[in-house]
Amino acid sequence: MSHTAVIAWGSLLWSPRNLRVTGRWEPTGPRLPIEFSRVTTDGRLTLVVDPVDGVAVQTWVARSPLPPDDARRNLAEREACAIEHIGIVRRETGNGANQSSSPLPTHLEPLANWFRAGGFRAAIWTALPTRFATVTGAPFSVTRGLSYLNGLRGATRDVAFEYIRRAPETTRTPLSQAFAMTDQPPYSPIDCSVHDRLEAFATLQTRCRIAFRTDEGEAVELVDRIVDVFTRGAEEFLRSASGQEVRLDRLDSVEEAR
Repeated sequence: MSHTAVIAWGSLLWSPRNLRVTGRWEPTGPRLPIEFSRVTTDGRLTLVVDPVDGVAVQTWVARSPLPPDDARRNLAEREACAIEHIGIVRRETGNGANQSSSPLPTHLEPLANWFRAGGFRAAIWTALPTRFATVTGAPFSVTRGLSYLNGLRGATRDVAFEYIRRAPETTRTPLSQAFAMTDQPPYSPIDCSVHDRLEAFATLQTRCRIAFRTDEGEAVELVDRIVDVFTRGAEEFLRSASGQEVRLDRLDSVEEAR
């Protein structure tokens, strides 16, 4: 019971910088209410524990080789924040029993339960305020968050967007899901001959081998019938018999399945 647990959910995972941890980050931390509702000094919307607008997401854990107080100072240095913005819970020994050193607020009860069940000497985490209402003048909402992001320009916009794109899949929040729906390259119309061929496949109910890329760039192959080729807004899609919709400019190939 000599290690200090470092709990993370955002940029610590891909950019620990001067943070001292041993081993790998593991998705074994407590589920905490997290959202992209902190406005940083450089204009980004970053992930923060948010008891009002956060949703429960899986956090990650790594071990610090430092004693609890030193590990806390180390995390404060990495986050460039005051030490009081680094949360800590310790395990004290009294009458032969281990227990956390002080009660945590209700929204951190999952962390308290996780800590009691684990074998760490202490646990630390970033406990910065959201600052969204302070900076924008209005309470956080997904709509306001997207509006804020869309109002950013230049390098600030690039850095802010990259932060959200790099957040782990385990940290999917209402804001990041809405952002993913809008963070797509513009539709690029396909060749008319390809479009005509797809419509012919749909008319004849031909069983096809459909190769395409998902929104995340993953290559997928589907064997199914094309039942419709349609337009939604300024974009064109096909729909398979199983209900799969594919934006036409994400098709790699469509061939008759033999």
